[in-house]
Amino acid sequence: MDVILGPPGCGKTHRLIEEVKKELESGTAPERIGFASFTKKAVDEALTRICTEFGLSKKRFPFVRTLHSMCFVALGLQRSDVMAPSDWKQFGEEMGFDMTGTSRTAMEDGLILPGSTREGDRYLSAIERARLRCVPIEQEINDTRQGDLYIPLLYKMQGLMFEYLHQMGKFTFTDMLDQFLAVGEAPKLRLLIIDEAQDLTPLQWKVVFKLARSADHVIVAGDDDQAIHRWAGVEPHQFTHIARHAEVLRQSYRLPQPVFDLSQRIVHRIPGRVQKPYSPASHNGSVMWHSDVYSVPLGEGSWTFMARTNAQVANWAAEMREQGYLFEVNGYSSVRKRTARALRLWGIIQRGGYLTHSEAMALYDELPKQGDARAFDEDAPARLKMADPDDKYTYQILYKDYGLRVKQDTHPLVALDLSVEDKRYVAALQRRGENLEAPARIKLSTIHSMKGGEDDNIVVDLATTRRIEESDYPADEHRVFYVGVTRARHNLHILQTGARYSYGI
Repeated sequence: MDVILGPPGCGKTHRLIEEVKKELESGTAPERIGFASFTKKAVDEALTRICTEFGLSKKRFPFVRTLHSMCFVALGLQRSDVMAPSDWKQFGEEMGFDMTGTSRTAMEDGLILPGSTREGDRYLSAIERARLRCVPIEQEINDTRQGDLYIPLLYKMQGLMFEYLHQMGKFTFTDMLDQFLAVGEAPKLRLLIIDEAQDLTPLQWKVVFKLARSADHVIVAGDDDQAIHRWAGVEPHQFTHIARHAEVLRQSYRLPQPVFDLSQRIVHRIPGRVQKPYSPASHNGSVMWHSDVYSVPLGEGSWTFMARTNAQVANWAAEMREQGYLFEVNGYSSVRKRTARALRLWGIIQRGGYLTHSEAMALYDELPKQGDARAFDEDAPARLKMADPDDKYTYQILYKDYGLRVKQDTHPLVALDLSVEDKRYVAALQRRGENLEAPARIKLSTIHSMKGGEDDNIVVDLATTRRIEESDYPADEHRVFYVGVTRARHNLHILQTGARYSYGI
């Protein structure tokens, strides 16, 4: 087993794809190449780059998947075989628990998602995390300081869950790993690559070792300094143990010298890490410190604003709305694209222009449909749907023939009956000259969600919480903020707001 350590921006993915290319060029069939990573996004990125270069179909690479997905396929499962939120809700009702199932593991990313605070979800999360860590439930409860969870009830729930799964013929995502280890057949691969290996749980490592026994050549890649998913059951020392004699990629193409220097102040605080000497990029960059967000020059350029928790991200989203910035959280714009489009379409017919049939339908979809603000007759959408798709639709035509009842001079924000807050926000965006349908320049994210990403300008909020401050694993916070600051391609902005709890650099 070969191990490659890739510090931030050192081209680890490129290097791994080069290994795949060597195999393909030597005559290895795509079907005999395996590539597993921590997230579906990372797998898809690698697969797209490989297929584009060689002109191959993605279907030719059946073993380029997340580990959960590999087990899913090896066991011959269907989506209907996997517990869905509705199944968990039913199970919770039978147990007498209020639960949503949102603390289930995501097959796309191999993680236990942070679930709700409902009692049933907390019990489910504890059971599944203990299984992923391969530890008894008692140890899981002690390690995570969840003494309010009743251990006998945990065992009862676990037993009833297994019985329910058997009766319904369903699998949890953790079951996929267990069942693959018990009865699954590993594919015979010429090359197996495991990327982002620092984020594997103990149970996932067992799956990797089983896959490796059936592969001719195995490459494991990652970076122990970026192991930030202990909350999901990851034990960073497992990767550190196998990485002592690894090859280190020594040139970052992302981090300019000032950002690199700051990152090194953080990373060298991690005890027991594998030393990885590497060099910064040659392009210019900067590190700037701020006591509040108002001095951060958000007016132009591409930005990612990172905070430690989802609650903090929500607070900054409220701040961005207050300041009148268009932004994005988890891929969703602060103004719905359908709303933005409808505002533009209303402006077109308001000024005497025309819409295509599909544009007119899209406008009607967003106009208010009931109450005093109803924009058209009840049967109007059905009539418009049956209209000639090749015709052009002006305000007058929509008013005369398709039941539109809003006056032509009505302001778009009023026509769409937006809330008072949304009207103020959109008006502020329009004063800034923001294109509401364009991708947002500003993205808000937790540091965990941004892992693997990068941006020209990065803002890292150093605020944390009491729970984080009192963690039994202080090294984890060094890793988290190391990941945060190393997302910057050019300019890094450190935000110290005077919060009661904050990370000290």
